Amino acid sequence: MSTGRGPPARHQSLRASRPQSTRACRHEHGAQAAGPPSGQRGASRRQPLRASRPPSTQACRHEHGARAAGPPSGQRGASRRQPLRASRPPSMRTGPPACYHTTQALITIILLMAQRILIIGAGGHAQVVADILSQAAANGGEYHPIGYLDDDPRRHGQQVLGLPVLGPVTALADIPHDGIVIAIGDNRTRARLFIELTARGEQLVSAIHPSAIIAAGVTIGPGTMICAGAIINPGSVIGANVILNTGCTVDHHNQIGDHAHLAPGVHTGGEVVIGAGALIGIGAIVMPRRRVGAWSVAGAGALVQRDVADETVVAGVPARPL
Repeated sequence: MSTGRGPPARHQSLRASRPQSTRACRHEHGAQAAGPPSGQRGASRRQPLRASRPPSTQACRHEHGARAAGPPSGQRGASRRQPLRASRPPSMRTGPPACYHTTQALITIILLMAQRILIIGAGGHAQVVADILSQAAANGGEYHPIGYLDDDPRRHGQQVLGLPVLGPVTALADIPHDGIVIAIGDNRTRARLFIELTARGEQLVSAIHPSAIIAAGVTIGPGTMICAGAIINPGSVIGANVILNTGCTVDHHNQIGDHAHLAPGVHTGGEVVIGAGALIGIGAIVMPRRRVGAWSVAGAGALVQRDVADETVVAGVPARPL
């Protein structure tokens, strides 16, 4: 005969078998370990994150006020649409940045400090000089070309490489400037103008391309033009009103006389002497310790193995007088 007490006895046996450590833990941690009352178990499952938020978060929300708490619930959508406006720095709403004004100020200072240079001549050689001065100015050089003077009336008023032809050489005294470069390829004409204009007190400046390589201790006279790719090695002395044309090389301890012209691609060995007004043609080579006399000419591609007397023309390989 069944008494109806079987199932309860079975539940009581399970409760009795629970270890005491569990009961002690429930007693020790109180309500946190015991959980919510039986009628609120469903609610506790739906709110685990809110109930478990650490006190530090609540303190942070209290400390920072509305910023930490966020906008009211009815304005959350509006706050998401306006993050960039609220965080945009003032500099983005008040015109050009400060660096723009700083750059403009530096450009103005450089132009005020630059020396105004007039180029004597407006032909092909003068345009090379204008390019050299412009390239140097763009790299922080102190010379700023302002125009050409040329005795050919057909060129007056024209623009050449962005610079005006201002008139004949006689107009030099009427145009404000700080220096000149005589940009004429013919050695004798360039020498004559050099003597005349320096006697009138004109300041001649040198035009040196930024890509030229000039060793320490090299001496360069006034009015000299050094083109792109030229190389001058230590101990060399370059006279006044000289042209060292594109890609020529002057080795160590050379002496290049006033008004001389080393054409493109010329190479001189060590301890070479080039006399005043001498012309060394395109691609010519002067061997070490050789001398080319004043107002002499070595033809294009010549190989100068022996000294050349003054006012002598040589050509060929090896170079011989013509």
